Amino acid sequence: TCSLRIEDDEGPSLASFETGSDFIDETNAAGIDVKIQLSKAATGKGRIELDIISLATYGTNFTTLPAATNNIIGFEISPGQTNVAFKVFPINNTHYTDTLIVSFSIGYVNGAVKKGANSFYSLIIVDDEEPVIVNFETSSGSVNENSPDGIMVNITFTKPAIESGTFVVNLSSDNSRYGQEFATEPDGFGGKIALEVKKDQ
Repeated sequence: TCSLRIEDDEGPSLASFETGSDFIDETNAAGIDVKIQLSKAATGKGRIELDIISLATYGTNFTTLPAATNNIIGFEISPGQTNVAFKVFPINNTHYTDTLIVSFSIGYVNGAVKKGANSFYSLIIVDDEEPVIVNFETSSGSVNENSPDGIMVNITFTKPAIESGTFVVNLSSDNSRYGQEFATEPDGFGGKIALEVKKDQ
């Protein structure tokens, strides 16, 4: 018997992101192009799958073209192909979400394509809404112990609330006890008062 080994002289094409990171404003409806470059033209068929890794929600905070399925974007590679590209579209909303980071990782590859050195890409989506800042109207006040009306403590917002929500006021005192020397309306629990805020308040 005779065994013959045929060694392929064509190496795989290595897939790497053209850049490691970028940013886009939430209001940019045109989206952003992201390119994966192959180290050389593919010598055969292959496939690249990208895993989406993010606390942002697909379909709520962003979408892609081609679309993702179960947070995976797939690309079929044809012989001679030198790159693939996709678009990311931020979704503009009225909610303050702070800055969001959407990451893409080259996961599964097969055929004539292998994973290159730059297999990770992060996109920063910059929110156009600012948070509502909450402040006490005054830093101190006083009320007589026998006052039946108590004292009103006003809390101001830097702008109307864009959505309904809740915030918490912490209660603390060095020499008085809640429920004995003082009480609040609404009631406090565990040293805290939860205050509801309505939209546009």
